[in-house]
Amino acid sequence: MAEGREGYTRLISRIANQFPDALGRSDSPEQLAELLEYYNNLEGNRMAILQNLETVEEIQLGVAADAMALTDRYKANLQISRTNDAALDLAMREVDNWNSRFANKGSADKSPE
Repeated sequence: MAEGREGYTRLISRIANQFPDALGRSDSPEQLAELLEYYNNLEGNRMAILQNLETVEEIQLGVAADAMALTDRYKANLQISRTNDAALDLAMREVDNWNSRFANKGSADKSPE
């Protein structure tokens, strides 16, 4: 619910609770008050979920950094060993191809100022 609409709804709920006789026979001001309370509870849950999401994203960033560190270390070792192993050299050509297509793309596309 938009912030302005929530305030409007709370105002109407407060007035309806003060003047229940002005409502229709089948209307109960408690119904709107209960919905607003439920909405508040959901908002609290939403905030907790957002905090958890932030934590998960931070953990993901850490795991990604660790994975890239291992990737760089493994690549360096594989590059050294490829000179002595033809099958490894052939397998590493895919890495060479990958690097030629994607590595340092951002800096190559920038024009000198």
